[in-house]
Amino acid sequence: MLAIKTSATFAPPSRLRQPADFRLLRTWLGRHAHLLHVTECLLCHEGTNGGAVCGKCLQGLGRARVQPAGRCDRCYLRLSSKDAHCSFCDDRNVYFDRHISLYQLTPAWREILHHWKFHNGRRLYGLFRPALRRIRSELRNTRIDSVCYIDSGLLSRRNRRYQPCLDPARYLASLAGIPARAGLRKMKSTRQSEEIFNRRFFAVHDKIAPNGSSGGAVQILLEDLWTTGATANEAARVLKKNGVRKVIVLSLLLREETF
Repeated sequence: MLAIKTSATFAPPSRLRQPADFRLLRTWLGRHAHLLHVTECLLCHEGTNGGAVCGKCLQGLGRARVQPAGRCDRCYLRLSSKDAHCSFCDDRNVYFDRHISLYQLTPAWREILHHWKFHNGRRLYGLFRPALRRIRSELRNTRIDSVCYIDSGLLSRRNRRYQPCLDPARYLASLAGIPARAGLRKMKSTRQSEEIFNRRFFAVHDKIAPNGSSGGAVQILLEDLWTTGATANEAARVLKKNGVRKVIVLSLLLREETF
């Protein structure tokens, strides 16, 4: 369903004939796009009350919340049921102190992520705000000096004019009354997704650099998507090498794999 609200002063052409008048309508739509309010859900394409996602789909997104039971206290990934062995932490050097994730990367969240990062859907970060408030409440007794995110590489900046992680980082920082900063930057021009999955830990090594001052002894490192954990681990290594004492990784979305 597509709801369009118009002003009486700028009514669209009422008589349409093939094909010239459809070009006229197209011209009118271009001139008065600011008067159009598209209220179609990104996920189910039904009508909404003005938001990007309808109430039903919003509930579905909420049900994808990552539950902490049965997970490693450090990396937040699932433990094997028998011996509580953590294949992530036991098989590599882990530089961050804790990982928290908000939502599983379900097909619905994948669609949101795609629009948010690649179709100029900057305001979609607002879907994470309730969960960010919850995380702030859970960490209210934990010292946090700043919220850090990784500045996008040159390739990403060619495709969009905003930093996806900037807005959620600023929002979380505003709740805590602390600064948000692009404390790290990527040094390579190729997308990490182009690397073979199990080689990402090697591919990302020395591809992240500090970006300015350290920003405090205890930092939240916010990232949009956890896949292998390679980026978060390398970022934490760089932060600690440059004076940060404790790094808490906060991923908005989690795609779990078998390590």
